[in-house]
Amino acid sequence: MLLVGDVCWAAYADSGLYRAAPRSRATRIALPMRTGVRIADIRQEDDRHLMLLWFDGALTRLDLQSGRTVWHSEALVNDVTRAPVSLSLFIDAQKDCWVYMPGSDFGVVYFKPATGEKRIVSRKSGILNNDIVNSVIQDDRGMIWIGTDHGGVNILDKQTFQARFFVNRPEDSKSIAENAIYALYKDQQGIVWCGTYKRGVSYFAENKMKFALHEFKHGDPLSLPYNDVNCFAEDKKGNIWIGTNGGGLIYFDRKAQSYRQYRHRQGDENSLSNDVIVSLHVDKWDQLWIGYYFGGMGYFSNGRFTHYSHSPQDANSLANKTVWKLYEDKRNNFWVGTLGGGLDRFDRGNGIFIIIARTWPTRSIPLHHRIRGNAGRRSLDRNSLRYRCTRQIKGDLCSPAPHHASAQQR
Repeated sequence: MLLVGDVCWAAYADSGLYRAAPRSRATRIALPMRTGVRIADIRQEDDRHLMLLWFDGALTRLDLQSGRTVWHSEALVNDVTRAPVSLSLFIDAQKDCWVYMPGSDFGVVYFKPATGEKRIVSRKSGILNNDIVNSVIQDDRGMIWIGTDHGGVNILDKQTFQARFFVNRPEDSKSIAENAIYALYKDQQGIVWCGTYKRGVSYFAENKMKFALHEFKHGDPLSLPYNDVNCFAEDKKGNIWIGTNGGGLIYFDRKAQSYRQYRHRQGDENSLSNDVIVSLHVDKWDQLWIGYYFGGMGYFSNGRFTHYSHSPQDANSLANKTVWKLYEDKRNNFWVGTLGGGLDRFDRGNGIFIIIARTWPTRSIPLHHRIRGNAGRRSLDRNSLRYRCTRQIKGDLCSPAPHHASAQQR
């Protein structure tokens, strides 16, 4: 799911691409005939174009205004030699494409659409130190950060295609906390934050050329309260909200260098609905929105939690218990991408959900995420699952119909 201005674009595993705008009908976008091939990822390329990545490695550029295909390339098809469970796309500031396969030893394929230049970026090609790539971002200096599983962070110079490796060194307290990197985030100050597997958060300060480690330490009340991190969001003060995989919500006050943790408490109406958080969004008023794994959607303001839940008996409730993505448009509407329930638009001014995609395809939006439980590490890949919607399909178009939110003030 991707929000561009006030328009929400949603790619479905079994029926292609849809575009939905406020106060208008959701429309299916005509795409090149690709029999049996699904859309793997969707990204904004620039102010005028959208880029689709297909599961066989093909790329399609769309005009944002008309939705028409303006360019299509199958230059990478021969590089995707096996059917991927997940395939991801990152587009850098120079409009170059980086294609990788989270959870698999695929490495990265670099592709420059303007010239057709292609490079295999991998351990096999002598560039990376590990081919299992989970995340790719670009820093303010144009360097490409590649988060790997057990290879730490590989920082690639696009000019030379040589990489530096930032890995954990037990004897060096300023090295990265752990070599399994699952999330990379660049904040407003250009600092890159690295979410690790159960070793907390590291952030890289360029002026000091070192990683500062934030992790849980037994007996230290000032340390990071929980080490397994799923997502980040930043408020207007530059402070960081951290969504964890079982440790609830953590607020990091950058100036005070302190943490505050919020947990689910049984019987306490003013607490999280679930301690596993998979998406976060800070809105225009600096208030926090929360997407839970099997906990619905939450809103946090002035020390109070509001919860929006799914109820199978209530057709007017949130589409699904799990909220993977939250986006805010210029009209202050929220687009809510769920696991298996399709797409809702939430008008918080009126306190209602608008059904956008619950009558669309029978399968969820193809995205990749991981969930771990107390019994050990588990992997949940949304591309390989098939979830049915709560309503029957009745054509490719649907008229948005408002319904009241199921909310509880806690």
